[in-house]
Amino acid sequence: MFQITTAEKLEVVTNCDHLSRLKFSKSLPYAFTEHGAIQAANVLASPRSIDTLRELMTPPATAPKHPIGFVTPDDRSAKRKK
Repeated sequence: MFQITTAEKLEVVTNCDHLSRLKFSKSLPYAFTEHGAIQAANVLASPRSIDTLRELMTPPATAPKHPIGFVTPDDRSAKRKK
């Protein structure tokens, strides 16, 4: 991974329409070499890394569940019935 130069940033913005917001960014973005992109893809595609990601994304069974956001009238009536 490396940081691109100002000239490279302008070229990317010119050639890639979907990166037009990058034109107004004050910082220079980072990019992967072709070899680096392949290495990153292989690491993320390994069964061990997928299992690790699943484990990290699964909330612990002992964690209390707290409601997020607004409570609707239906939610209140369901809670009273319990």
